[in-house]
Amino acid sequence: MTVDPDAARRGEEFASRLGSSLSQLVTNLLHSLPDSALVDEQVAQSLSPSVQRLLGAARATHSVDVSGRATFRAHLLDKYGAA
Repeated sequence: MTVDPDAARRGEEFASRLGSSLSQLVTNLLHSLPDSALVDEQVAQSLSPSVQRLLGAARATHSVDVSGRATFRAHLLDKYGAA
């Protein structure tokens, strides 16, 4: 990780006043960040119900039949030709 020298100096001074180190200050900050899944859920909840439904429809699930898509795509290419 690279840090701007002025920012590192300020961080070291701040950590020193707390009786800590810059490394511990950064570690504590990183541990305090929310889980990305939680952030995604909070963002999704802030959207209108209509947009939430659209997002749900757009998300791929593990149950998506990839081979079925490939078969259908092949059928379309056969029927209509290459784009």
